[in-house]
Amino acid sequence: MEKLGCTVVQACSDMTTDPQQLLVIDYNNKDFGQELKGQEYDFVYDCVGGEQQWLAAQQILRRGGQFITIVGNDPEMKVSLKYMATLGSTLVGHKLQSIFSSTKLSYKFHAIRESYQDLDEIRTRFLETDKVKPIIDTVFDWRKDGVEALYALYEKSKSGKAQGKLVLKIVDEE
Repeated sequence: MEKLGCTVVQACSDMTTDPQQLLVIDYNNKDFGQELKGQEYDFVYDCVGGEQQWLAAQQILRRGGQFITIVGNDPEMKVSLKYMATLGSTLVGHKLQSIFSSTKLSYKFHAIRESYQDLDEIRTRFLETDKVKPIIDTVFDWRKDGVEALYALYEKSKSGKAQGKLVLKIVDEE
């Protein structure tokens, strides 16, 4: 985030009115619901998954707030009949909870399915015009390391510790 000109802050108590500050909460070590308790947010967008994210979000969402997840309760998702049944029952359970709860929180599962047209539009409208600058965590070099580069990239991706995009460089740009 420093690459984007932000000052990274590790605790709410260190925040000032500086709009360039960015509070970073390591969800592996801290419960963001506890860290942000007392604040009210309109929505939480979850890219991590797991029941704990929903529980933490309930602590900080304002009445009528929305929890939107692209992962659901199972971050180790493997599409199967059992997964679909579990996902269905989870969504129904959370929907019923949002209807009958006094806080009226909304739980939404958002399945992402991008097309090559959508990705091309992102490239031309945002990346090539420098409106969005991707953060690169690591570049793995196929020509230098061979298949080991692929294994290292896979392990880094699986660890969930990447702070930006992981790139597998196959050929040098000309």
